Amino acid sequence: MPCNITAPSSDDVVTLVLWYKGDMKVPIYTLDARKGPIEKSKHFPSKQLGRRVHFDLHVRNPGLTIDPVKGEDQGLYRCRVEYKRYRTLSYMYELKVIGKH
Repeated sequence: MPCNITAPSSDDVVTLVLWYKGDMKVPIYTLDARKGPIEKSKHFPSKQLGRRVHFDLHVRNPGLTIDPVKGEDQGLYRCRVEYKRYRTLSYMYELKVIGKH
């Protein structure tokens, strides 16, 4: 699931990327760049998804990947991007799991 993390202006930077599922209050994935550049950010997957989830910064359209995907992964997801200066942006996605899982 893609998440646009491009800063709105050249003098701004991403500080946090938080992924939520449904109405959960605790993120399922956190990318923390508050202490340095995003390339050296710390990644924190939830215990729920563990090693099945990662956020790839090194592709044209960074995004969250769940692999292997399971039926229980189906649902609404929200990517919240916090910047140092700019307002927070959020993107919503619906993941549908089709076929065997």
